[in-house]
Amino acid sequence: MPYLHIAIGRPVSPLARKALYERCAQLIETIPGKNQQNLMVRIEQDCDLYFRGGKAPCAFVDLRLYTPAPAEAKRAFAAALTRELCERFELEPDFVYMNMLELDHWVSGGGISFAPGEGGAR
Repeated sequence: MPYLHIAIGRPVSPLARKALYERCAQLIETIPGKNQQNLMVRIEQDCDLYFRGGKAPCAFVDLRLYTPAPAEAKRAFAAALTRELCERFELEPDFVYMNMLELDHWVSGGGISFAPGEGGAR
């Protein structure tokens, strides 16, 4: 299950947040094995984000993936989401940062899943 947390340093209407979620649901499918049915998204708007010496119109994105994804798919996702955030919320590309964490285990419904080769050795 991918988890996507987007923090935006601008006010964002509920309608715009819904539209952003829908776009993220489309974009996640550019990553093999990921789909919108399993995507969880948290969108925070009007955050007090400080950057380059003060409060700034910027965004930070945290994407968490269970198991590694191909580099080219991650590049395409990052580029497309950055474009979306810049166009939709009038942000400059160098004010949008993103990290991607690829995890070897994931808990859902109280059960833990391990990536192939992990076997629950931890």
